Amino acid sequence: MERVTTISLLEVTLQFLRNKRQDVKVIAPEIMSDELFQRLLPRKKNVKSEERIKGNWTHSGPDSPNRLYLSEDFSYSSLAYENLGPLAVSFANERADQDAHYHKQHVEMYYSEHPFRADCRLLEDSQVEQVQLAGGALILGPDVIHKVSLTGITMIVEFPAVKGDRVSIQI
Repeated sequence: MERVTTISLLEVTLQFLRNKRQDVKVIAPEIMSDELFQRLLPRKKNVKSEERIKGNWTHSGPDSPNRLYLSEDFSYSSLAYENLGPLAVSFANERADQDAHYHKQHVEMYYSEHPFRADCRLLEDSQVEQVQLAGGALILGPDVIHKVSLTGITMIVEFPAVKGDRVSIQI
């Protein structure tokens, strides 16, 4: 679904098991240029080229480019806001009252090592998609109506921090 992605904890684990380098970019402002890659290759052990992806993130093999999204993949043309800071962070668990809602002008990310699921749909669409993760990250762009069901401690990051950006609505 456009403006929505999942990053499975299993896929992150596989990335580290199958690659020598133990860090990986998933979202970045730009894809590393071939020129920069060639300059880094002799100096940085285990540097890999990068490729832009759509859909859900999956690990790459040791001889394949790292797969990543561009930051702009989570933006929306109607974004014209006055942000109050680079991000907002909160934590919730299964006892938190979660209702269906969307954000007009920021991206929201849920991360947990526990299973969780979400029903989501684009504001301009009636098709509801259910996402289930055994652990990992769910990233939602602006105007994605969602209701998340948690089973353990979950970190929620909103970026940028935008005052009064939450709208409750039926999924």
